[in-house]
Amino acid sequence: MNRKNASRMLKSALCAVLLTASVSVMPLNAAAVRIQPIAQEGVVNRIYGSSQQEQEIYRVVSQAVSAGEKTVDIQLSKPIQNQERFIELCSKAVYQVRRDYPESFLSNHTDFIYYYGENGYYRVTYTFRYLNLTAEQKQEMLDEVERIVAEGKQQTDSTVELLRYFQETLCKRVEYDMQAAKSDS
Repeated sequence: MNRKNASRMLKSALCAVLLTASVSVMPLNAAAVRIQPIAQEGVVNRIYGSSQQEQEIYRVVSQAVSAGEKTVDIQLSKPIQNQERFIELCSKAVYQVRRDYPESFLSNHTDFIYYYGENGYYRVTYTFRYLNLTAEQKQEMLDEVERIVAEGKQQTDSTVELLRYFQETLCKRVEYDMQAAKSDS
């Protein structure tokens, strides 16, 4: 991996961690911060999805990624008849875990194999890949996020100003790769 790609990956991961930290370290005056919140009598947690199957897949994937596992095999309690729906559930679970746990440094290159039986699609095996970063690089990014959060809290008096500070910091640090954005990779 060349220095430019490594630098781009580090910046992307730093931005993801910073964005998550900006939401998780400050108190927000809101009932939920999720795009798809689950109605649970005032409790907001990191469980994605509204159906039992979405939650079932998400829960196992998030636990595996949090533990740094490379593979996980999930057998659904209730098979899914529609292949497109099953693939969508499997894909969305990984997408949401990547968003909810940026500190895991999960890469975009996660694969899964799914199985079909007489009752429908009942099993999926994920193979996770993580960004190729050393423990020192990961810690440097997390430390940088902590520094930015602390700096932002010193410079602002309100949640809105703090969010604006994080937005401005991200804008200063992010470089768009237009060639990659136009490709199908």
